Amino acid sequence: MRRISEMIGLPVMVTGEGIQVGTVTEVVLDIDSATVFCLLLTDEPDSSQGVPMADIYRIGEDAVMLRDEKCIGDMAPLLNQAGLYPTRSIFGKDIITETGTNIGILTDMQFDPATGELIRYVVSDGILVDWICGRKMMPLPVAQMISDDTVLVPESMSQLLQEDD
Repeated sequence: MRRISEMIGLPVMVTGEGIQVGTVTEVVLDIDSATVFCLLLTDEPDSSQGVPMADIYRIGEDAVMLRDEKCIGDMAPLLNQAGLYPTRSIFGKDIITETGTNIGILTDMQFDPATGELIRYVVSDGILVDWICGRKMMPLPVAQMISDDTVLVPESMSQLLQEDD
C-alpha cells in the first residue's frame, strides 16, 4: 500500500523510451468506486493533462511508469463527473459521523498501487496529538458524503480507528 500524498512530485516515465513525460501534480479520486481515477501532470491553471489509472503500467517507489506516451491526454472533459475529487479538495476536511462526532481531519489515504483501490483514510487529531501518539487509520467507509467542509461517515466508523502502522 502507498499513501496518495507520496504520488505528488513523482516523475512519469515511458518504459520503452526511458524518457520523463511529466511529473504528478495531483491525484483525482473516484469516491463512488473507491479508486484512483487519474493522475494530473501539470500545475498550470488552464491545463488538465493527465493519465487515467487504467493506462498506468506500474507505480513504483520512485516513478510512475507508462507503456506509451499516447495515454496522456486532456482530463478536463472527464473531471466534471459526479464523485470525482482532486485530493486538494478533500484532504484537510473534518471527518464527522452521522451522529455528529468529529473523528479527526482527513490528511491522506492509502491505496493499492497495482489496482488503484482506495483502502484507508489517514486521520489526524491535530499536530500535538499526532506527534505524541501518531496518526490513526480508518478503513474506507462503504457510505460517505463529501461536502464543502466535511466528510460525513457512518457512526460505526468511529469504532474502527486504529494506530498507524
